[in-house]
Amino acid sequence: MKEFKSHFELSELSTEKLLDMESCSSEHNPELCAEICKRAGLLKEYEGSDGETFEGILTRAVEILKRSS
Repeated sequence: MKEFKSHFELSELSTEKLLDMESCSSEHNPELCAEICKRAGLLKEYEGSDGETFEGILTRAVEILKRSS
């Protein structure tokens, strides 16, 4: 997956593109996950998550964004 130079680049992408990038990736990119959670209103939860809980929060964020698209 392409490495992003800044969070700003991700913020310019459409939500659909972000979700596509996440679904195609074999590994989670922390910047991408943070942007997805931010758009879903779950950034605070994501930032407070750990290795055991972040995937559940990311899954919730993806579901929220898919419903709102």
